[in-house]
Amino acid sequence: MLHRDLFQDYISDVRPIHNDSLPIEVTIQFWLKQLLKVNEIDQTIRLYLWLELYWKDELLTWDPINYGNITEIHIPAIKIWNPDLVVYNSANMNVEESDMEKNVVIKYDGSVVLFRSTITDITCNLNLANFPFDYQMCYVTLASWSMDNSKIQLKPIEVKTNNSYLELYVQHSMWRMIGMKHKTYLKFYDCCMHAFPDITYFFVLQRSPSYYIFILIIPSTFITAVTIVGFFTPHSTTGENTEKVSLGVTALLSMAIIMMMVSDEVPATNDGLPLIGKYYIGLIGLIFSAAFSTTVTLHFQLRANVGIRMSEQLRNLLFIKVARNRIFQFFFSLQMKKRSARDMNNSTLLSGLQSVNIMINSHLIKSNLTQAFLKRDSLLEHSNSYTNFKTHQDDVWKLNEDINCQKNEGNVDGKMRQIFYKILNHISDISFIMKHEQERRIIKAEWQQAARILERLLMLFFLVATALFHVYMLTNTYTDIILSDEELEKIKK
Repeated sequence: MLHRDLFQDYISDVRPIHNDSLPIEVTIQFWLKQLLKVNEIDQTIRLYLWLELYWKDELLTWDPINYGNITEIHIPAIKIWNPDLVVYNSANMNVEESDMEKNVVIKYDGSVVLFRSTITDITCNLNLANFPFDYQMCYVTLASWSMDNSKIQLKPIEVKTNNSYLELYVQHSMWRMIGMKHKTYLKFYDCCMHAFPDITYFFVLQRSPSYYIFILIIPSTFITAVTIVGFFTPHSTTGENTEKVSLGVTALLSMAIIMMMVSDEVPATNDGLPLIGKYYIGLIGLIFSAAFSTTVTLHFQLRANVGIRMSEQLRNLLFIKVARNRIFQFFFSLQMKKRSARDMNNSTLLSGLQSVNIMINSHLIKSNLTQAFLKRDSLLEHSNSYTNFKTHQDDVWKLNEDINCQKNEGNVDGKMRQIFYKILNHISDISFIMKHEQERRIIKAEWQQAARILERLLMLFFLVATALFHVYMLTNTYTDIILSDEELEKIKK
């Protein structure tokens, strides 16, 4: 009977107010229930919303005494007038499919309460410059589609804190809701005389970077660290560091594989390169530079095999100005001490051979044979390089033949002198070979030591460059997030 009396002459398409010149005040309670999906490519966010709408229907009133003390009734919302509230920045055209069928609660004084739950895709200008350490500031705008402020007035329910909107919110695994705030607007359009009211709810989402840190960033950091630590690796048995070049190339291949994973995770946008993209380009540049610099040190070692002497300018630069610098002494002093001890052993052996040579010469008779020996020793003494060795080698061999001839023709007193001649001949040959072998080792050791010094310099450079690069990236990661009025106006534009 109550239902029949209420809806006998009721028209749901007409505003339920006696004075048509007055607006209907609709109070809105907004609840953000859940974040369902963030689509970076389409620039949309899917939200699950709860709305509570309160207004007064002056045509639906009754006296509870006349109807068995019934103070409220529940009827389908489609049977009465509803404010045509829509999400202005929605990306869905079909609103009915996203809204759940609902009832309204009508009290005897005409107060109406409508509970709506809707899933909607809103448009949002996603800024991915700091991906994956980014945050997004988006909004939901609720407004009447056809009625201006002369027909309807929208009023949000005031809350104690802005986080009260999130009391029912279910946190997302990837995105964290860190703040929410509302603001009312009156917007004029060219088509209409009166302004259209709307309520805009701003919220801030912050991406959780844990997944990207453990899957992409940490492995890349380890690969870079291995490349830098490669400067500490010892040389091979041949004294060359070709393994370090292979290490750099392997690191570049590993980074290429990770870059393929990053390309699948990072959304493609026209706003520029995301932060993680800049990070990987920087790492690849560091690894490439490290691999290239290793080839420079390898070139130093190859020059040692050829027997090219080091220039005085380069020797002074590396062994005096650099190696004796207090900052670098920790890296170089141990290796230089080892090299000095080895050269001392070789010099001691060579000095012993020369002493034996002098002792035998003192017992020989001053003769043409002795003069031949002295001339040959003089040639050996002045053969202090590979070039001189090649020049005087034929002369030395010729003198040896003369010595043998004179030795056979001369009046030699006994077999003992022949033995001395043979010993002296062999000692001279051994001394000659050891002298040039020592010179070759010195040249090779100088280039190898120069290569090690250069490696330590490059290692120090890349350590500092890597540290500064990571500090620079971290300083551009986080920014303060404040929902100020100025910031809200920028978002709404």
